[in-house]
Amino acid sequence: MRGLLTGILLLGVLTCVRGQIITAETFFSRPLPTNEASLSAGQDLGAAPRMPWIERYEFRTETRDLDAASQEYTLRLLPSTPGKRKAQQSLSNTLENRPDFERQELTCEAIEDRYEDWLKLFVLTEEVRMLRELDLILRDRETVLGKMAGSLDVDYRELLRLRTDRTDLQLRAGEAQRQRDLLLATAGLAGDSLSFAGFVEPEALSIAGNGDELATNGAELNAETAYDLSLIEQELALERAGQRQYLDFAQFKYQGPRVNPFEERFSIGLGFQLPNRGNDKLKIRELELERADLLQEVDRDQQEADRDEQVFNTRFSSLLAAYGERKRAYREEATYLNDLGGRVTAAAAATPLFLLDIRERYLRNELRLLDARDKLTDLYLGYLKSADSLCTQPDGSWLRE
Repeated sequence: MRGLLTGILLLGVLTCVRGQIITAETFFSRPLPTNEASLSAGQDLGAAPRMPWIERYEFRTETRDLDAASQEYTLRLLPSTPGKRKAQQSLSNTLENRPDFERQELTCEAIEDRYEDWLKLFVLTEEVRMLRELDLILRDRETVLGKMAGSLDVDYRELLRLRTDRTDLQLRAGEAQRQRDLLLATAGLAGDSLSFAGFVEPEALSIAGNGDELATNGAELNAETAYDLSLIEQELALERAGQRQYLDFAQFKYQGPRVNPFEERFSIGLGFQLPNRGNDKLKIRELELERADLLQEVDRDQQEADRDEQVFNTRFSSLLAAYGERKRAYREEATYLNDLGGRVTAAAAATPLFLLDIRERYLRNELRLLDARDKLTDLYLGYLKSADSLCTQPDGSWLRE
């Protein structure tokens, strides 16, 4: 007896483990797939270099009258400046800490795929449920008509239509189920059931409801563009710091033994410059033009994003209004038909076929609404994806009320 109870408990535990209920929260909180590392990842590049105070050391020696004993030695130091060192260190830190944009892009694409998969799973789950229920209704109609076979009232063409409709429905439901199972298996959720409680309604998908998030995202620079601009600014700062370096070199010179003890053997010299090299000016100008081109590209992208938002708002508002009108019409019709069915049943005048007709009509309307809802939500996700906003909410918030 104890062994039987243990077996039952073990079976229950295994069933619970294999049959977990997956909600939107658990679906989106799964670990993202490991992306391939960037080329620099995993390489030990050592510590970042420290910028020197002395940029170059020059040592020169020469003889006087080919006399080795009178050899002359010169040490020349080419110094840096505090401003130049600061600009070099800032540029070095920026290069060392470059974000892994490739990995970020792959992560963003994985999040976008999850949104698309969650929408597909919702639509496929609802579609399979409705199609199977509709198939049961058609089967009941077929049964009722089959019992009437041989009477003058039976319509054999209706029996033919029912049989072919059921075949089409079963094939459609089977295909939808296969797609659903494939998505679940790909996500590692095969055998689990799904809960779509709180799945966002089309009426809650308007831009106005998420204007703050979208406006903020549109106003911000793309992360990679912002990094490129920062890099250009720091390169400009370095070039300009070089233009302000007026001390060219410091020199120490030893001129060997002298016959005259009062003649100087050791001397110190300084060299100054007024930077005016054409190559330096060209480099600064090149960076300024590169920065201007990048800012113009940002401005063009922003204008295009504004146009896309206007087009989306117009199209989405039109489709949403059509969806709302269709939904209201179907709800009013369903209320009327339910009322009618109740009155006919109360008067004992209802036939099974009449009540089945009402239920069939309701389910076919629900399938049409589901298709319209799918198109609206897919359009919305497509806009968020093009606006680089979809992956800013990796927890699935865009599809949750």
